[in-house]
Amino acid sequence: MDGLVLAGGRSRRFGSDKALAHFDSQALSNVAHAVFLLKAICQQVYVSCNPANREAIQDSVAGLAATVIVDREPVLDKGPISGLWAYFATLPRAHADVLIVACDYRGLSLSALAPLVGRFGYLVTPNGTHYTCCRLDVAFTTLEMQVLAKNWHWQELLEIAGCPPLNVSTPLLNVNYPEELPHADTSANGDG
Repeated sequence: MDGLVLAGGRSRRFGSDKALAHFDSQALSNVAHAVFLLKAICQQVYVSCNPANREAIQDSVAGLAATVIVDREPVLDKGPISGLWAYFATLPRAHADVLIVACDYRGLSLSALAPLVGRFGYLVTPNGTHYTCCRLDVAFTTLEMQVLAKNWHWQELLEIAGCPPLNVSTPLLNVNYPEELPHADTSANGDG
């Protein structure tokens, strides 16, 4: 099982790059925190970013032995679909078993990810459904058909791939706005 951290979002609602913010750790950016967790349970970890934030993402995960990949044509700025497309483009293979985590979760921990180690699915917690915290068993042809149809809906890909919901008690918060973190440091440099 590979790990894929989704760090290619534009963070328009948040106002700065959420991948470089610090939700759960003052020492590690969100993207580095996600890589650190996935390294404990995955064979190899990849970080999908966009062309604009590539350098900052590479700096943030330097020394963590993760491979940074960049979103590619024809699937730029299409959310998680872009990240998975970049993964398959980087590692030409017919099929993948991949644990996918977006870098904008507060409360991301090994205990939160534990249910995904033993089975496929996406997490449903007491505070929401987290489609981008999932383990996916998917063929490239499945993704390719969705891309050719210009269907960028991640939930539909999960459904087509037979990725079921997994109910867990560990809370996670998908952060979209700074005000959702009243006590957290959201700066990219950790200064407040």
